[in-house]
Amino acid sequence: MSNTNDEFSDFRPMDKDSAADFEPYRYCNTFADTAFAMLYSWHKRFFYRYKMYRDVLAVTGVDTDGERIFILLRKNHSVSIDEAVAEICGLCRDEGRKAIFEYVASSEIPFYRQAAAACGRDVFFSYDDKYSDYIYETKKFVSMKGAPAKTKRGGYNFLMRNCPGIRAVPYTDSLFGVCVGIFDAWCAERKCGDCFYGCEKEAFRSFMEIYDPERHKILLAYDGNTPMSFLAYE
Repeated sequence: MSNTNDEFSDFRPMDKDSAADFEPYRYCNTFADTAFAMLYSWHKRFFYRYKMYRDVLAVTGVDTDGERIFILLRKNHSVSIDEAVAEICGLCRDEGRKAIFEYVASSEIPFYRQAAAACGRDVFFSYDDKYSDYIYETKKFVSMKGAPAKTKRGGYNFLMRNCPGIRAVPYTDSLFGVCVGIFDAWCAERKCGDCFYGCEKEAFRSFMEIYDPERHKILLAYDGNTPMSFLAYE
């Protein structure tokens, strides 16, 4: 399919000023990947655009399989998605596409199906919320039990054994070069095509275009005096 957005020209391209449009929706997101910082960081890769349907903010983009997908964000869970789903289903019908929604929690799927059925359409989903467990409260993380947590426990134990001097360092502007250096070392061991979602370093550079210490956090991990990795988030 074409990666141009001509047929979705009424969806606005993302730019730095788009953060204000996303601000009212940042507290009702189930998935961190739907935060504005993440969408902006990757908009050049996935061609993200957005549009308002009353109180619902709809984002469209192109996924890794080249499929057009849609993400719906609401200010709170009481806001109806019916109009947005109906409009998107109609738009996709006119373009000869399936209406594919991404980042939909299992509990939300019935509401999408009901909204589509009300206008005589079908909807499809491309995301499984079992992949959303990225963040843990520290004490729970280090005491996780059971087979599903075995890999995560193993990673934590490996870190404690092999990096006894590990420490966390909050980001300051003087550490930008350190972050890029961490990426350079990581990239040196890989081919660019190995990054499944695209260039992580370029996504980080995009993130830094909108970095605001009041709403974004970056934390670096050092083993002694050696920078090992870092985390950036909204």
